[in-house]
Amino acid sequence: MRIFFAVLCVIVLQGLAHAQPATDEYDYFMSEELRLLSSADGAELMSQVNMGVNSAAKIQPFLPAQQLAEYRRIFNSGVAMAGFPMTETQQLTLNVSINEALAGSDRVSVAELSDAQTVMYSAISVNKLDDASAVLEVLVGVADWPAVRERKEEGPVAALAKSTVWVSVFRKNVVWDDVSLEGQLSYPKIEADVLAAHRSQIDKVLLAF
Repeated sequence: MRIFFAVLCVIVLQGLAHAQPATDEYDYFMSEELRLLSSADGAELMSQVNMGVNSAAKIQPFLPAQQLAEYRRIFNSGVAMAGFPMTETQQLTLNVSINEALAGSDRVSVAELSDAQTVMYSAISVNKLDDASAVLEVLVGVADWPAVRERKEEGPVAALAKSTVWVSVFRKNVVWDDVSLEGQLSYPKIEADVLAAHRSQIDKVLLAF
């Protein structure tokens, strides 16, 4: 799997600016590729999506609630991983939306990088199921910032994924023709869903910490 990095604000890891090329193969979910959601949990989530509700979300903590509650200071890394390119304007719009959602919390303090305990990142992927349908996935992850820094030599993907303490994974059925243009995914056609999913996911983050 090739991952395209949209770096939206501060570069938190050395080498992060060297983005890999986007792939036009829509045949995976980022959550499972990053091993943040097991195939069994992924199948259960898909079952919920297909039960007539059209969308579903899965929260996966990697630490007990008591330990998660000790994290009080978060930093928005501005890192969005995707299997397709995003323009600078699209990246900025997403990042502003994330910042606004975080700023509205009275549970978690938005910290400077030097004072952060955790760092937030996101991943967006679309899995094309057949010629007519696909599933949009939006993942919001929270990683232990000191652990990310310790693992930076492993590369940005491994550093974030291996240091993750909590994720929320959202999936939604979409019609392929409604989200594509000339056979390729069109981000403007899914942008509203992506922004809404991020806001919903961040609400869950703020309840967990």
